[in-house]
Amino acid sequence: MEFKTITISELPNFVTSTLYKSSKNCPITVHRAISQSKNPRADKDDPALTLAIIDNNIVGYIGYLPDTVNNVKVYWNSCWWVDDNYKAIAIPLLLQFVKTGNEQIVLTDLTPNTKQIISNLPFFSFSDMESGFRGYLKFNLHEVLPQKKQQLKSFSPLLKVTDSVANTFVFKKKQNIKLQTEEIVSFTDADKDFISSKNTQELMQRNSSEIEWIYNNPWVGNNNIDYSNYHFTSKCDNFKTSIIRFTDNNNVVAIIYLKQHNHHLTIPFIYFEDAYLDELSKYIYNYALDSKSVTITVFNTSLKKCFENDFSFITNRKLNRNFAFHESIQHLIKKPVILQDGDGDVAFC
Repeated sequence: MEFKTITISELPNFVTSTLYKSSKNCPITVHRAISQSKNPRADKDDPALTLAIIDNNIVGYIGYLPDTVNNVKVYWNSCWWVDDNYKAIAIPLLLQFVKTGNEQIVLTDLTPNTKQIISNLPFFSFSDMESGFRGYLKFNLHEVLPQKKQQLKSFSPLLKVTDSVANTFVFKKKQNIKLQTEEIVSFTDADKDFISSKNTQELMQRNSSEIEWIYNNPWVGNNNIDYSNYHFTSKCDNFKTSIIRFTDNNNVVAIIYLKQHNHHLTIPFIYFEDAYLDELSKYIYNYALDSKSVTITVFNTSLKKCFENDFSFITNRKLNRNFAFHESIQHLIKKPVILQDGDGDVAFC
């Protein structure tokens, strides 16, 4: 077995290579490779993928998403997969990821299994994060129950019918909005200044050009390419992102980035004047109703309180969020850690 690292600049050529086309397992989609090659915080020699190769076949891979904290390069983990027949290489592949990333590693949105593995490694530290909120606007048993009990998966069609019937009795009232709103596809100088003034306490301090990059280069979409050998999300029938500008007397008072994936609404990025938070939450609630969203998920502390206290949901639940980092960059991690909901790779898919 050999480990092979693909850099950011090598990504476009890699997805046309013989190794990529002939391997039984696909480590990255073409549109994701193009997206990552345009990362404004990446340098051409930054790692993008480390592959585990046996007999010219990719049997495992782990992904990097270059970012910066206080102008110091760090790498988010963006994927990690190993063939069932080669599970023994999972930890060596992770250690290779840490080594290739010069130990400048940050992780979030961990699965329970990944969190357990990371917790057992002595050189990773966890920072406590506030829980998130998920409010259900519609019944969604056909998705929720099979996730809790696999044996219910075969009943999903019946549960979907049950959801449809139950949802005919659900009525939600839209809220009145006083602010001027406009959907935009790029930022003005006033927008850029506003974002810069509101991101100063965040760990990643995402700027307007990076948000435009994410908006223009998602990792999922409506495409007809067969990615059945790719083990992460590549396409979605209902994927939409929107950037909304809010103004009061022609002054920018908020900018929010909304993402809908399979009728689940999230707010990857939000910047606002505190006095307008109530109006923003009303707008998001209305947007969810208009787009027939099943859920609204929020981690932003202030926005979360609005949804917990001021809106009607069928039910809601608390969501835990993980953030881990290598001990070598502990001096970069300002506490409390403030992340946007879309930090890491969450905003892309």
